Amino acid sequence: MSRRRFLLWSLFVCLVNTSVVLADDNPLRLDPALPYQAVRSNPVTYDVELVATVTAPYKTRLLRVWLPIPVSDVGQDVISSVVSTFPEDVAAQVGVEPVFGNRFAYFEFANPQGAQQIRHQLKVTPIGQRDLTGTDAVNHRPSSRANRFRSCSRR
Repeated sequence: MSRRRFLLWSLFVCLVNTSVVLADDNPLRLDPALPYQAVRSNPVTYDVELVATVTAPYKTRLLRVWLPIPVSDVGQDVISSVVSTFPEDVAAQVGVEPVFGNRFAYFEFANPQGAQQIRHQLKVTPIGQRDLTGTDAVNHRPSSRANRFRSCSRR
């Protein structure tokens, strides 16, 4: 009789835990159609420097390089963006892709000798950050998802 009670009690506990997980008021869903859900926080401006070094094959007549340039959107604010090249001073042609609005810098190096460096310096301010620590940033209290993200680290 005690074994039967134990099995029934275990089944009851499993069903209750399953119903608590399924009844979460804000489940974590991965869907590209979801609106931006970051919480606006105290923004920090980052100085970012990207250096791309391209070495063309021997006797290359024309080296063409496309470099993506970040744009301001709902998740970030790009304050400044400067692109330079070394050792040759080549001006970038900046173009915008019509479908998604992505920006690219296009370079043409005529008869490149050795490695060509493209340096992109920018200042970026993120608009918000996702709540992965288990704290509701609006009310400053633990959220219902706190235990799920205990092992996540903040960057």
